[in-house]
Amino acid sequence: MPKYGFESNIENIDQKMLQDFQLSNITPEKAIIVANGVRRHEEFVDVVQNHLGVLNATRELEYQREKSEYIGGESRQFTETPETNVIIGYESVPWTHPLMPAYALIHTMFGGAVGFSVGGPGKGMLNRAYRRILREKFYISSCESINLHFTDTGLFALNFTGNSAYGKNIVEDMMEMFDGFRRPIDEVELNRAKNILKRNILNNLANQADRLEETARSVI
Repeated sequence: MPKYGFESNIENIDQKMLQDFQLSNITPEKAIIVANGVRRHEEFVDVVQNHLGVLNATRELEYQREKSEYIGGESRQFTETPETNVIIGYESVPWTHPLMPAYALIHTMFGGAVGFSVGGPGKGMLNRAYRRILREKFYISSCESINLHFTDTGLFALNFTGNSAYGKNIVEDMMEMFDGFRRPIDEVELNRAKNILKRNILNNLANQADRLEETARSVI
């Protein structure tokens, strides 16, 4: 089964199918309306009701959310480019799990690095992405860690881009980085990552859009 389904199925989509999908999936039970900086709550409620008041409120009683499960796999795309992009990821934990801060700390500790940085050098030069990868591996042009947490599961991954002729070396370097996360961490490096993570959290709290997202997560 293709990742995005069969193109031939497009011909089977008609108006009734779209209406049934809308009535079954776009319901008040599945909608969360969150706002930040609202001065007149009643006026905000009126606006929401005017735009979303037509949602079907009967089928929501039939809705039961199914728990999402992590499904591993492999996907390859072949292109005529001099560089290869490799992403290796593993299942982590939901965002409410006690170990979620540990993944956030590892994500901060590895960081990200690119061969050319706009604004000059000096930014993030103490993270593992720069010290152990970009500074030592000439065939890698960029690398970063990916840390995602959802309601039922999560994903932690490494994303490397480098010379296609060194694809095997890139994969080996990525696995070496994963293995390094299991080893004892130097106290200086650990405290540095903690301080950077705290700073990032405080910066996000000062951002209205980020505060709004965290509020929505709490409601969910």
